[in-house]
Amino acid sequence: MYKYDIHIHNIININFNIIKKSDTVIIGGGGLLDNCEAFNRDINRILDLSDNVIFWSLGFHKRPKEHHFYNKIEENIRLDNVKLLSIRDYNHESKVRYVPCATCMIPYFDNNYRLIERDIGVIKHLGFKKVFNEYETIENRDSIETIINFILTSNIILTNSYHAAYWATLMKKKVIIYDKFANKFDYLKYKPVEYSGNILNDIDKCNTYKDALSESRELTINYFKEIKMFLNNAEKKYYNIGYEEIDIMKDNIYFISNRDILINNNLNRLSNFIKKIIDKIVWFIPIRKYRDKLRNRILNMIK
Repeated sequence: MYKYDIHIHNIININFNIIKKSDTVIIGGGGLLDNCEAFNRDINRILDLSDNVIFWSLGFHKRPKEHHFYNKIEENIRLDNVKLLSIRDYNHESKVRYVPCATCMIPYFDNNYRLIERDIGVIKHLGFKKVFNEYETIENRDSIETIINFILTSNIILTNSYHAAYWATLMKKKVIIYDKFANKFDYLKYKPVEYSGNILNDIDKCNTYKDALSESRELTINYFKEIKMFLNNAEKKYYNIGYEEIDIMKDNIYFISNRDILINNNLNRLSNFIKKIIDKIVWFIPIRKYRDKLRNRILNMIK
């Protein structure tokens, strides 16, 4: 039976030495494509090292030349070498398949009712100064729970954070984008309104998208199923593992992950059963003090 070794790398600290040709490498999340020369170079290096690279909803993140965050990109990512490919950018000129950011699966979105505390809430990217002093503001580095609760308790979200705009859309809020600093905002499927300087006019132009969450989750789940099929095929190709053996491995993984829970539950049941038997044994003693003393003595002997 093949033993899995799972390694999680940060894009800024990849351990290239442990990546083998037969490894499956899943690269996912965030605007990693054309973000900077170093990211492109390192992603291409992974494509050289592994024959089984999957892109899971990566995003393009080009900055305009006039912006102070601009990075010149000379090395292009070799998309043709990616075995299973999707990006979070809708109708991108690359024509690569669209699968939305997988954060749509966050379970907090399922409990989406809160009392409204503010009409307009601002979620700013941590790299920018506060520009709307008249509105309550949080940052995109706050916890997921904080950001989602802030969105749910606001009618309108004014933001320059990609995920704040995306999550607010999934929660059927009106979204206004200000200070766009990269092209990632141009490829959101469910379009926000760009801040014009007249907030009231912008609000009138805003749409809400009632099916955004369900549609995003459906696309994500379907892609996840394809990834599982890819992994099964890669296992058979490199390790000669049949379907029955794969099922056995899945069962073992499930058992190992739940073993401690099962053991603790069984021990608790056994302990409760023993205590009930002991209670019946000592119940004939009329004086409680002596009854408790005998009960504790029996329990200590068992331990």
